[in-house]
Amino acid sequence: MRTSAIAVTLVVVIILGLTVFLAYQRSSINVSPTPYYPVSVIDGLGRNVTIASFPSRIVSLAPSDTQILVALGLGKDIVGVDYYSYQLLQELNMTSVLPPNVTVLPPNVTYPSLNAEAIEVLNPSLVVGDAGIDGGYLSQFQSANLNVIFTRGDLDTNFSGIYQDIYLLGKVFHVEPQAQELVQWMESKVSKYSSNSSVPVAYVICWTPQNDFYTVSKGSFINGIIQSAGGDNLYANLSNPYPEVSGETILAYRPPIIIANCVYNVSYTQNIINSYVTYPHKLYVVGCPLPVSLLNEPGPLSVYGLAMMRAMLNGTAPTFVTDSFLQRLNVTLPVF
Repeated sequence: MRTSAIAVTLVVVIILGLTVFLAYQRSSINVSPTPYYPVSVIDGLGRNVTIASFPSRIVSLAPSDTQILVALGLGKDIVGVDYYSYQLLQELNMTSVLPPNVTVLPPNVTYPSLNAEAIEVLNPSLVVGDAGIDGGYLSQFQSANLNVIFTRGDLDTNFSGIYQDIYLLGKVFHVEPQAQELVQWMESKVSKYSSNSSVPVAYVICWTPQNDFYTVSKGSFINGIIQSAGGDNLYANLSNPYPEVSGETILAYRPPIIIANCVYNVSYTQNIINSYVTYPHKLYVVGCPLPVSLLNEPGPLSVYGLAMMRAMLNGTAPTFVTDSFLQRLNVTLPVF
C-alpha cells in the first residue's frame, strides 16, 4: 500500500510539473517584447517630438551633431552632412565612417536662409539640427515637411549641456548604452584637463582696425571651456554671449594672457593686437580649422579644446596653436 501511494504521488508531481512547464512555455511564446518606437523626447528647442520609427536616413547640419552621431555608431546612417562637418571629418581622417555616396551640403545650406530643397532631395527620415544655429528655421523645416530634431548645440554653455545632447540623440536612435559610454569617455577627459586655478584671460574672436574686438561672455560655450580650464574670463559677466568691446578695456584690465582666433593669418593677428596692447603679456593665436573648431563646436571633441585651453593658460602651448600641436594631444573621435 505504501509503495502504491508513493507511486501515485510521484505521478501527480510529474504531471503537475509538466503542466506548469508547458504553461510557462506557452506564455513565453505568446508574449512579444514591447516595441521601442514610437518614442517621445524633448528636444533642444523644448518641443515634444515623437519619433515614429528608427530614422535610417539622417541629415546632420552641424559639426557638433555630426560628432555625436558618428561617436554613437550612426555614421553609416548619415545620407547628408553640412560642409563643415565633412571638413572636420577630413581633418580627423574619418570620412570613411560615412557612406561612400554621402552628400556634402554646401556651406550656404542654412545661411543666409534655409535651402530646404537641398535637404529634401535626400529624402531624410530625420534632420538633426543645432538649436543655436538652425532653430530659427523651424517653421521652414515644417513647411517643407522635413522631420527635424534639435540639440541645444551652440546654446550649450558647459559640458553638462553636451552630455544632455548626447543622451537626447541616444534616446532618439535607441542607442542609450553607447550614449552612456560616450559621456563617460568625455567625463574622464574633462576630469583630466580641468583646473581650479583662476588665471585672468581675454579671448578675442576678431580684432577690428578700429581697435574694438569681439569676445565671449557667460552665454557662450568658449567661456565654459575657459572656466573649466582654470581661466578667469574678464568679460564673463556681459549679457551678450559674443559682445563687442573696446580695446581700451584690455589696457584697463591688463590680462597676462590674451587668446585670439587667427584672422587672415597669424602675422596679421599678432601685429594688429600687439601694436595696440603694449604692456607685457602672452598672446596665443588659435589656428584654423581644427583648433578653432575644438573651441567653437560644443561636441565630444570639445574635451580637446579644454586640453588646448589648459595648455595655453599654464604656458605649455606654442604661441601659434596649429594641428601639429593637436597631434601631441592625440585628438581622436571614439566610435562606440
